[in-house]
Amino acid sequence: MRPRPPALSTLARPGAAWGLLVAVVVAAAWGAHLATENAHARSRSRFELQVERLHGAIVTRLGAYQDVLRGTQGLYAASRSVERGEWRAYVDGLAIAEHYPGLTALGFVAAVPADGLAAFVAATRADDAPDFTVAPATGRTEHRILTYVAPAPSEPVLGWDLASLSATRAAMEATRDTGVPALANGVALVGDHARPDGAVLFLPVYRHGSALGTPLERRAALKGWVAASLDLHALLDDSLDAVPAGLGWEVSEPGAGDGRPFRAEGGIGMSARPVLFAQQTRLDVYGKTWRLRVLATPAFESPYSTVTPAVVLGSGLVVGLLVFALIQALGAMRHQARVLAQQAEAMTHARNLALESVRLKSEFLANMSHEIRTPMNAVIGAGTLLGETPLNPEQRDYLEMVTSSARSLLGLIDDVLDFSKIEAGKLRLEAIPFALRALIAETLQPLALRAHAKGLELAFDVAPEVPDALTGDPGRLRQVLVNLVGNAVKFTERGEIVVRVRHAAVEGDASLHLTVVDTGIGVPPEKQRMIFQPFVQADGSVTRRYGGTGLGLAICAQLVEMMGGELWLESQVGRGSEFHVRLRFPLRADAPPAPRLPASLCGRRVLVVDDNATSRGILSSLLLGWDLKPEAVADGDAALVLLRRDPDARPAVVLVDERMPGVDGWGVAAALADEPALADIPVVVMTSAREGMVPRAAGATVRRVPKPIVPATLLGTIVEAMRTARPQASADTPAVLAPGDRLHILVVEDHAPSRALACRLLERTGHHLAAAENGRTALEMLAATPFDVVLMDVQMPDMDGAQTAAAIRARERHTGGHVTIIAVTAHALESDRARCLAAGMDAYVAKPIHPPDLLALIARIRTEQAATA
Repeated sequence: MRPRPPALSTLARPGAAWGLLVAVVVAAAWGAHLATENAHARSRSRFELQVERLHGAIVTRLGAYQDVLRGTQGLYAASRSVERGEWRAYVDGLAIAEHYPGLTALGFVAAVPADGLAAFVAATRADDAPDFTVAPATGRTEHRILTYVAPAPSEPVLGWDLASLSATRAAMEATRDTGVPALANGVALVGDHARPDGAVLFLPVYRHGSALGTPLERRAALKGWVAASLDLHALLDDSLDAVPAGLGWEVSEPGAGDGRPFRAEGGIGMSARPVLFAQQTRLDVYGKTWRLRVLATPAFESPYSTVTPAVVLGSGLVVGLLVFALIQALGAMRHQARVLAQQAEAMTHARNLALESVRLKSEFLANMSHEIRTPMNAVIGAGTLLGETPLNPEQRDYLEMVTSSARSLLGLIDDVLDFSKIEAGKLRLEAIPFALRALIAETLQPLALRAHAKGLELAFDVAPEVPDALTGDPGRLRQVLVNLVGNAVKFTERGEIVVRVRHAAVEGDASLHLTVVDTGIGVPPEKQRMIFQPFVQADGSVTRRYGGTGLGLAICAQLVEMMGGELWLESQVGRGSEFHVRLRFPLRADAPPAPRLPASLCGRRVLVVDDNATSRGILSSLLLGWDLKPEAVADGDAALVLLRRDPDARPAVVLVDERMPGVDGWGVAAALADEPALADIPVVVMTSAREGMVPRAAGATVRRVPKPIVPATLLGTIVEAMRTARPQASADTPAVLAPGDRLHILVVEDHAPSRALACRLLERTGHHLAAAENGRTALEMLAATPFDVVLMDVQMPDMDGAQTAAAIRARERHTGGHVTIIAVTAHALESDRARCLAAGMDAYVAKPIHPPDLLALIARIRTEQAATA
């Protein structure tokens, strides 16, 4: 007979199983006792955490209201005086009823000496408050008068002298001497002034630039106080609304010195019984001491966290019956558990190594990016400046090689870093407002130079129904466009590249279908999925021919996926490719109106001359959408024949491509200039280069618009061409200001590349340049430094150009002077002009900035201002 294992031998003894069962029952009973104690301890800890959470919620909410008050204090600190209208607009912008429950009103309390009371009342009545009266009469040597309060209460409260109450007087004196907030209980700025659940929080406002080192200096510098009127019941109810079941709280101020003690309670209240836990803690609130009491009843304990002895005992009996059956498997399971533990330890070690490897890789890439990018930016910057110096052809070739290689290396670094961020899950998307058409135009402009250098046509076609004002991550959308269009330029030797955007209406959002179509080499069907993988190109041999790392499309695919969209490819070898992107963006509620043609110019004929059929179709659709009558021909000869056939039925504008076989755009313009019957027809030449000169032989009525065509720019040029009858200065004859007239110009532009480019272009004219990235920064710079001219971008986040200009003019009404403000906009139409002038701007120019035209405009405006001064 085989020997039994030791465990089985033990269990085979008489009474051993019963002994095991008794042992298990005893253990279960002890476990039930421990479980009960443990559950009670856990509930106690949970209760203490809830007390801390309630305490923190009250402190956090009061801190938020203190921040609102400090912001209001900053409003007075940033201005010499705040008018009643400014005060209302500021408080209305805070939307305190929506965002700050319990905050009933914001006010300003002026410190007025007794001998200045009459003058103060007279000045206040002149400031849109004809019935202003101070009450009650206190007979004190100094008055603390409620001057502004908003939202406006239903009953009159302005003129209330807060020095009449000991609570408010003590709080204002305390914060006046210390500069820290102080609270007065039992008081309200609106409604019933004496109410136990009311409180007013004060902060002092000192005169700008005054010394504040001692209490005496603070008293001498005092202008008044900003005050926040609080409904403490509403504040506490909103702050402590998420209270677990079985929990009650009470906040009170025992022994209030002003005779109006405050008390509020919530949850199940403080009279609930039986009490399982109770705790009291202290709240120091702006010079006041509040008491927070919290109690919990048995309902607070989670039914899942309380294990009763009966349940544990019953479980012990079941376990006792199962132990005997399971004990035989313990040996095998112990061995298996040991093996699994070793495997888990090995996997944990491998995971830690992998995480450390990812961290080290990210750190290495970041360090290498910094170390390479810093000198590379210097190389590119030095190359740009060197390119502006006289160089022989060989030196210029070397310079082009250096700058091209440096930019390629920077592009490679950006691709590797972006891919590394995406892999590590550290890439975050923004949600900011942007204009779709302006984004596409700015993105395609630098790519157009590369396309035109290869003789390619680059155009974009955004359907009229596509909304322009969207919210999303414009930087990442631009990155997707740059990669897709850049690939199209790289792999296309002849033909065209067209970016099209169409719209599928979705409730509340814009669903965009963006396609990038080229006539390049195409991608075989079996390689089309492969190209979206990192470090892969459809044909490895093209890497040496066309360059690149194979990361661009992989980054595009992952960015589109992160934005909740999809990216796919349709392609035929030898015929070209179509990359499709479908994305969804929320619509902006503050969308500006679309550019429109003035009614007086609608219905006029426009002759389109372009050898590219796609461009002719896009231009004709744009013109039809603007209520114009397009007529398109494919070459310059056909255009001249059409114009000469019937000079009396001539078009209002001739829109002609610069580069065409046979008679090109400049040839058409020159031919029209040589014929008296046609010489005054305005000609708009669509040029491939962003800079360059209009040939003098082209005639005085010639204007130039760069490719790719930006609809707003084209419309503005057409409007100008139709309206302007006098000769225009040619583009190669820059306007020159008087010698020695070096202006101080402030460029306000939120787009960093546009801001830098504008400064660089204008610096060449010899003027002093400064730049601000938004309207608020511009206001600060104008307050510190006088400027002669401000170039103001119209579309900026937070505070746009019109709002900034209005703020500048409002400030000038108090300080005197007049700075010349010129709007810089991509929509130079009648509606934009009216909005700019209504905001107080002197003139406007359309993007892109042309320095000679801009300087001529500045000279004209300053001459007119000098003549009328």
